[in-house]
Amino acid sequence: MASGGQVRRATPALHAAAPNADSWLIIKDADRPDSQAQSDMLAAALTKAGARAERMPLSNTSHMLLNRNVGKAGDAETARIDAFVAGAVR
Repeated sequence: MASGGQVRRATPALHAAAPNADSWLIIKDADRPDSQAQSDMLAAALTKAGARAERMPLSNTSHMLLNRNVGKAGDAETARIDAFVAGAVR
């Protein structure tokens, strides 16, 4: 079992301070309230540190399905990710 310190060190929002990437796409599970809260906390921390944080809520999916489908022609999530990357790369 992880100790409180280990859990704290593993919390992404606590590592959002600058220097960091300029733009972030946070893919979150729209069907899980805990995922929503964690994503919102990370986005707020990144924004406070000066980064742009965009949230992409997805329903009816899983890590397995995303890993299997992202990058395939015609995949809707791939198109959304590609659009974010195109806007983030200057």
